[in-house]
Amino acid sequence: MKAMACGLPVLTTPVGDTSEKMRQYDVGQFIPIDRYDQWKVALEEILEKGLPKPLDIKIAREAYDWPCIAQRFVGIYNMLSKQ
Repeated sequence: MKAMACGLPVLTTPVGDTSEKMRQYDVGQFIPIDRYDQWKVALEEILEKGLPKPLDIKIAREAYDWPCIAQRFVGIYNMLSKQ
């Protein structure tokens, strides 16, 4: 998520919120969790074909920038404290 917030392309395993965001916007590249041999293949492909598409920096910052995260946390807290 930090790389995406900086506008960098991401090569990662398909796990968690970060991978969901990447799939939603069709960015980055995935390596299966238990296929370590695929890291070499993916890196060679990147060197030959170019970097994977990065997530738009505005979308990444809305999702991962600390002020945005804090604002969502406060909103959740306020909602729960009213129940």
